[in-house]
Amino acid sequence: NTLYVSMWEFRRSGWSFSSGGEKSALYKSTDGGKSWNKIHNGFPAGRLGRIAFAIAPSDNQILYSVVESEVKGKSGLYKSTDAGESWEFKNGDFGLVVRPFYFSRIVVDPRNPDLVVKAGLFGSVSRDGGETFKSMGNMHSDIHDILFDIKNSDRMYVGTDGGLYRSWDGGVTMEIVANLPLSQFYQISVDNEEPYNIYGGLQDNGSWYGPSNSPGGIE
Repeated sequence: NTLYVSMWEFRRSGWSFSSGGEKSALYKSTDGGKSWNKIHNGFPAGRLGRIAFAIAPSDNQILYSVVESEVKGKSGLYKSTDAGESWEFKNGDFGLVVRPFYFSRIVVDPRNPDLVVKAGLFGSVSRDGGETFKSMGNMHSDIHDILFDIKNSDRMYVGTDGGLYRSWDGGVTMEIVANLPLSQFYQISVDNEEPYNIYGGLQDNGSWYGPSNSPGGIE
């Protein structure tokens, strides 16, 4: 019956982007969503932007949130050890707050509540509950998602704009999973041939790949 919801006010057009507003907030419900309370005790005052959020699977009293704030020096990682009753500012490292409207994913080790990974331009990992962060191993920029092996947290999988990476040493070094043709496709198109060919524009090096030799395939 306990639910958390992060709300984000923003406006985007072809010529502008505004992140944050009076209605950006983090809410909690303890009755299955029938009623909600804002849980901002310890958050910075003023307008907030996107609010990343995670619960430690091994201890649901421990919560992490990366908050975008208009107050200088107050954007960064906040931690709660009482299920959101209060928050403590832990870290304002640039790797945590860069382009928060793109990178809002936090992942906590399933077994260790002090091991926290924040997606971002290069990815950041903390092993002391958010006190300090280090960059993850070398990989393609723009990290959007992270997954721990539930039985071995040294084994991690990371989804980036350049494909899927994995680590065997807790993110110290990363290797690309080269047998999966994954990347960020900026354009996909087909022609009028039978069977049709698919063309894809990949971010990796700006090259175009195609046509494929069979329907549904991409080269």
